[in-house]
Amino acid sequence: MTAQTTEADRTDTGRSRALSQRGTATSATVFFRLLGGSLGTALFGAVLLNRLQHNLAVLPAGTTGRASVNVASLQGAPQQLRSRAGPVLHALLEAFARSYQAIYWWAVPFAVATLLLALLLRETPLRTTAHVGRGEQEEATP
Repeated sequence: MTAQTTEADRTDTGRSRALSQRGTATSATVFFRLLGGSLGTALFGAVLLNRLQHNLAVLPAGTTGRASVNVASLQGAPQQLRSRAGPVLHALLEAFARSYQAIYWWAVPFAVATLLLALLLRETPLRTTAHVGRGEQEEATP
């Protein structure tokens, strides 16, 4: 790969488009990657918060008063969590662990669906030559 090679040259999007459309194809690819990452982060963050609220609500009765442990009280520094009593800290860590476990269970179907979609992609062979200096001819070809 040369120093002038762009991301569009390394992806199927760039290889299947005319030279004049590579910028558009690259920007669309980057946009949808960013959009997917943002939506995925929001979705998994919502699942984590939901499960954490549920797991905090079902803390063992002997560990702490229910009014003192809520999501808002956990938004401080990690030192605030460490300052809690042993049984309370253990219950909080258990709630977090169960909440993260739920995220991974939610992620498995997305990973399987992504793998299946990747297997359905059409394989496009790479070029064997660089075609240096032939940019004008590529633009003229529909």
